[in-house]
Amino acid sequence: MPFRVESLAGLGSLVRLCCRPRHLRRTSTIAIVVGSWLTLFNQGEVLWAGGLSFALLLKVLLNYLTPFVVANLGLLSSERKDMTTTPGRSESPRPTGDEREDR
Repeated sequence: MPFRVESLAGLGSLVRLCCRPRHLRRTSTIAIVVGSWLTLFNQGEVLWAGGLSFALLLKVLLNYLTPFVVANLGLLSSERKDMTTTPGRSESPRPTGDEREDR
């Protein structure tokens, strides 16, 4: 199910989640590794030949931006899944005293 952001505050909380240092380290590392591979594979010959242009720079930028966005979307979907399935975060009622003793 896709994210539904119903307010600017909701969008702000998603951005804050993506900007946490541990998340930024992970998504940035993914972007650097995958972006470098894509650049080498797709534009390597042109770069070696020295044919640098604005269009090529834009393609290289997109090679890094795309995996960064995809990694963040994966993070958000994982976080959303955790919010709906993790006890204490879901909307299910908390166990009563009798139910806790059964565990």
